[in-house]
Amino acid sequence: MAYDYVPVVRDRLFLLPPDMGEWLPEDHIAWFVIDAVDKIDTSMLHKRHPNNGVGRRAYDPDMMLALLLYAYCTKVRSSRAIERLCWSDVAYRVIAADHKPDHSTIAQFRKDFGDYAKTLFIEILKLAREAGVATVGVVALDGTKMAANASLKRNRTGEQLKKEDGKLEEEVDAMFEEAAAADDGEDERHGDRRGDELPPELAKRQTRKAAIDKAFASLEERKQKEPTPRQERDRDKRVQSARRREFRSLQRLRKAKRREREARKRNDQRVAAGLEPVGKPRKPENAIEPNYVKQERSDYEANKARRKQFEKRTGREGTEDPKVNLTDPDSRIMQTAQGSWVQGFNAQAAVNDDGIIVGALVCNDANDYGQFVPVVDDVIANMQAAGAEDEVGIVVADAGYESEDNLGAPGPDRLIANGKAWKMKKEPPTSGPLPDTATPTERNDHRLRTEEGRAVYAKRQHMIEPVFGHTKENKTFRRFLQRGITAVNAEWNLMMAAHNIEKLYRKVQ
Repeated sequence: MAYDYVPVVRDRLFLLPPDMGEWLPEDHIAWFVIDAVDKIDTSMLHKRHPNNGVGRRAYDPDMMLALLLYAYCTKVRSSRAIERLCWSDVAYRVIAADHKPDHSTIAQFRKDFGDYAKTLFIEILKLAREAGVATVGVVALDGTKMAANASLKRNRTGEQLKKEDGKLEEEVDAMFEEAAAADDGEDERHGDRRGDELPPELAKRQTRKAAIDKAFASLEERKQKEPTPRQERDRDKRVQSARRREFRSLQRLRKAKRREREARKRNDQRVAAGLEPVGKPRKPENAIEPNYVKQERSDYEANKARRKQFEKRTGREGTEDPKVNLTDPDSRIMQTAQGSWVQGFNAQAAVNDDGIIVGALVCNDANDYGQFVPVVDDVIANMQAAGAEDEVGIVVADAGYESEDNLGAPGPDRLIANGKAWKMKKEPPTSGPLPDTATPTERNDHRLRTEEGRAVYAKRQHMIEPVFGHTKENKTFRRFLQRGITAVNAEWNLMMAAHNIEKLYRKVQ
């Protein structure tokens, strides 16, 4: 019985030339990216490509920019993957106008992209302002640890670098000598043969199986003698756990000392203003530490001793000397929110109510304490460059940014958490004005306990957290491809610009 199917004719000839405009639906995001690039200022990219050079003509920078933006929107960052998609994916073929730029060209364009990255970010902000979604009434900021294009194993102390520096020249000479000896040895061994032929015991089927069985037996014997990867991993986990405990106790100690200094400073100000000090009388700087500081110091010393004991037992002795990474010297060893350690950077972002990124920068500081003022300044500069007349209303941030300096710094209004969100909810509500002599920290703490302050701070989580969740989980962007703080900042601005492109695309649909 014959079935009546739609005919499958793969060698059918087109009677009319194909129209690329019919390859994608009109509401596809690829068309939106193309239109967005047509509207923004890309003159800086064209200045690098004069038309009086020798050799073949360069690809249009607008096309390359649209290709790179769309790739980051579709979680593709490998230049080789982009090259393959320019052959097989309809959307990539449309954006590239059916050109096939090779991966070297794509990688070089991204490498030269650094000085334009900030301009691109601002140009996309201009489009957001025209769409009415670049408001800055409430801005939430936060940071996340991003892995660098470098390995933790490539960190060296100053003493280690001195030892390795003397061996480098000897290793280079040895490499050239080894290469020359290898050439002479191959000529002597192989004669006129290529040298890649199978050995006699593997050339015949009868002897091949015995040789393979012998190799497997040798491999199993080595596995039994050497520690398994699981044993190595478990040993490293114990050391990492001890280091995490020490690091957290050190953070608690520093926070307790900072809390004591700020409390003493507030009381000094109150006494100078003729008011009664709050709490117990503060002891002078050279007096015995308060009990809670003493307890944190004791915990830190105990965890430090435990960490050294684990390292000595497992052969993982550490060093207190500062280290530098040989692959990316700008990167630093940082602890993630999950407690693991990563060679990476601290990526900062600021977002508004509509989910549009209004500020983005990358630093190599392990904590967020010193990034509040730079990120806020970046937001203000970006909005001014984008032509926005509205001033930033209020900035909200978590407890990682809390300090007297950040709360008292000039700039827009701010609300910074003084602890974990669940702990803040248990604080009793308060009302009424504070005295004019109240410090910035006292004013901030008071506002966090008011209904208005709690309502404003409650916006922070659903504003900023989805940005990092979308970037890391949906876009699988957890590691920078570039190296160096300048190139990493350019890549982060490109990723945040792609994020804004997607937000705008969904807004106009």
